[in-house]
Amino acid sequence: MNCVNSLMKLWQRDMYIVNDEDFADFCREKYQKVLIACELLDIQNDEDFENFVERNYQNLYKEYINSMDRTIH
Repeated sequence: MNCVNSLMKLWQRDMYIVNDEDFADFCREKYQKVLIACELLDIQNDEDFENFVERNYQNLYKEYINSMDRTIH
């Protein structure tokens, strides 16, 4: 039963984050950093924000959760 409760809590947290404006802002900041880096390196980036988030969702999510954990502690 503990495993089910833990999975349920994770699922609820994930569902909250998908609709969280703070997460969208976090992703947009990361995307802006990529754009700046590409510009500095003279690399043409044809990826829009939505594709960036979709392609990098797992990593963005982990970074976001870790940043939340750091601010809590």
